[in-house]
Amino acid sequence: MKRFLGKRLLAKGQHSGQAIIEMIGGMIIFTLLLAMVMSLSMYLYFQQALVTAAREGARHASLNNNLGSASTEQTGISEIQSYVTTAIRNLTGQTVSPSVATITVLPPSESASQAIGNRTVTVSIQWRMTNPLGVANFLNALGTDGESFRTFPVAASATMRYEE
Repeated sequence: MKRFLGKRLLAKGQHSGQAIIEMIGGMIIFTLLLAMVMSLSMYLYFQQALVTAAREGARHASLNNNLGSASTEQTGISEIQSYVTTAIRNLTGQTVSPSVATITVLPPSESASQAIGNRTVTVSIQWRMTNPLGVANFLNALGTDGESFRTFPVAASATMRYEE
């Protein structure tokens, strides 16, 4: 009887170690999946925020008086870029710098009517979003080049036509 009990306790101890290893493996996989979902969610939020900022910028540009003539066009473009920069900061909390984002304003073409009541303006935003997972740091720690994973592109463009 003692001998049987001894073998049973030994077997029980072996199984409990296996359960701990399985639990650790499961937790690692769960953590990676959770991090991937969070990263995708942040990317989609950023994409939608840039689309909103581009739309607001295009709407503001279609109503801007300075885009109607060649002499004040640069002033108008600067105003729209500032407006879009503020919109991005308000939506995402991120500051816009030339190394991270490019905001392009295409004013109405010369052949189109330059009047405020009938113009088409396009606003485009190109952004290099920092990877929230820190994959680049992990790959650099492993001795490989992780710089290509440090940022990834997010872009948005909107065209607005204002007619009275």
